[in-house]
Amino acid sequence: MANKGGQPNNKNAEKWTLEKANELIGKIYDFVERTPDCYSLGMACVEAGSYEKQIYYIHDKFKGVEGFDFDPIKKALEICKNRIIRQGLKGEINNTMSIFVLKCNHDMIETSKVDVTTNGENVSIPPISWVKNNTKDDD
Repeated sequence: MANKGGQPNNKNAEKWTLEKANELIGKIYDFVERTPDCYSLGMACVEAGSYEKQIYYIHDKFKGVEGFDFDPIKKALEICKNRIIRQGLKGEINNTMSIFVLKCNHDMIETSKVDVTTNGENVSIPPISWVKNNTKDDD
């Protein structure tokens, strides 16, 4: 069999083409959309035969290339996030895990930062002065 170019024994050859990347992204999105108990991108990646780091590698590789569409991944993440919030509020899924997943995978926090000092400036305390008590209780 004749070699049609490339190096057939090259184990380091790049396997991702634009077509394969978009196909994988489509599979991941489809899985998230049709699977009501899919709460993470990682779960969908595994189902599609991939993993999250690989998706972000693909994003970095094809970012700005005409025809590359990463929007389905962004939509899949939003679907997962909103699914967790909705089902967590209804008590359909464990609230503790809901909070954990939202914090870890969706950059949500539960805190309020209120500066009750001096707008971030250092607080200075004036020196304490002692004053002699001039009242006479003995009279």
